[in-house]
Amino acid sequence: MTTDEAITILRGTAEENLFYGKPSATQKRLSQAMLIGEKALKREQWIPCSEKMPDKKDVYLITVSDKATNRTLVCEGGYLGENEWLMPDEDCYRLIAWKSMPEPYKEPEK
Repeated sequence: MTTDEAITILRGTAEENLFYGKPSATQKRLSQAMLIGEKALKREQWIPCSEKMPDKKDVYLITVSDKATNRTLVCEGGYLGENEWLMPDEDCYRLIAWKSMPEPYKEPEK
């Protein structure tokens, strides 16, 4: 199963839980959990730059390819808008894909 297929299944199942009759409290919680799972999966997906650029200026994780060796690596890059990026040496690297930064770790409340 691909991530896209899992997202589609989660979305459909969450909607089915809410739209068939009056959902119970458990069904509502299950639907909320599925929607959270869907968002988490989407956040983890790499988006090829050939398909889409970010909607807002921000810092993203980017995959770049070394032009000389074709070796790929992951680093941070700043999207400046209008297909402009602030990233490692543009003469040496080619931008391949991007995704949102992960949520920072939060200490559990005691």
